[in-house]
Amino acid sequence: MSAHHRHAPAVAVALLIAATSLRAEEAPRPLAVPFVQGRPLSESLRRAKAEKKVVMVDVFAVWCGPCKMMDRTTFSDPSVGAWVKANVVAVKVDAEKGEGRKIAQRYMVGSFPTILFLDSSGNEIDRLIAVYPPAAFITAGKAILEAKTPLLEALARLKKNWTPREAATVAQDLARRNDVPRLRPITVRLVSEEADLGGPDANIQLLTILAALEDFQGHLSPETADLVATFLPRIGADVRRPILALALGREQLRQGETAPARETVTTTFKTSGESGPYTADLYALLGAIERKAGRSDAAIAALTKAATLSDKAGAPPATRG
Repeated sequence: MSAHHRHAPAVAVALLIAATSLRAEEAPRPLAVPFVQGRPLSESLRRAKAEKKVVMVDVFAVWCGPCKMMDRTTFSDPSVGAWVKANVVAVKVDAEKGEGRKIAQRYMVGSFPTILFLDSSGNEIDRLIAVYPPAAFITAGKAILEAKTPLLEALARLKKNWTPREAATVAQDLARRNDVPRLRPITVRLVSEEADLGGPDANIQLLTILAALEDFQGHLSPETADLVATFLPRIGADVRRPILALALGREQLRQGETAPARETVTTTFKTSGESGPYTADLYALLGAIERKAGRSDAAIAALTKAATLSDKAGAPPATRG
C-alpha cells in the first residue's frame, strides 16, 4: 500500500474532527437574556409596572442575519443577561408574526434588529438599532435608562429652553417612530406659535404627518383637529391639503358632525380640484358622510364616483369594493 493510501483514513478523520469542531463553534449559544416570548405584550407591561422597570422589546425577523448575530453574541453574553435581569423586562417578538406585526407597525420599526425601550404604559422611551457588542449594548442601555441619549437630552433641553429649530429636528425624529404622544405637543406648539399660520413649509409637513398618524390610529386629538381646521383655509391648494382634509373630515364624521365634514370635503374639491391622487379617497369619505346623514342618493353617487376613480387608478378589488 502506498504512503498516500496509508495516511488517507487519518486525513479523513482529521477533517471530520475539524468540521465537527467548526459546527460546534457555529452552533447557537443559549440565550443569557430571559426573553418573554409568545405572550401578549400587555402582560410584560403590567409586570414592568409592578416591578418599576422598563420593557425592552427585541423586534426581529427570522431571516435577519444581524438579529441572529445579536443572539449568538450579545444576548448570550452572561454580563448582558445579568444587566437585563436587574434593569428591564425583556421581550422578544417576531415582526412578521402575530402581535409582532402590530408592534412593528405601532412603533414604525423599519429595520432589524430594533430594540425598543418602553415605559409601563407602552410609550417609547428610546430605541437601539443594528448590532451592538455586549459591552456597547450595556452602555447604550444604561444611557437610555438614565435619559442620556441624544433624543432624550434634546427633549429635556426643550422643556428648559424652547427653540423652534431644535423642536423641529426632534419632531421629525419622533414622526419617524410614530411617537404620537411626544410628537403632538411639539408640533402643536411649533405650528400655533407661528405669527402667520401659513408659515414655514416644515411646519405644514409636521402637522400633516401628525394628523395622518392620529387618523390612522382612529382618532384626532382636539388640539390637532382644531389646528387643522384653522390651517386648511389658509394653505390654499397646497399638495398636502387633501391629506389634512381627509384626516379632519374623518374625525368630524366620527364625531357625527356631518355638515362640517361635508364642508371640509367640498371646499377641498373647490380649492384643489378633482384630479389629485386622493380624489377617490375624498369621494369615499363624502359617500360615508352622506350615508351617515341619511342622504342615500348622494351617498350612492359619491361612492360610485370613488369606485370609478379607484378602478381607473388600478386599485385592488377590495378597495374598489
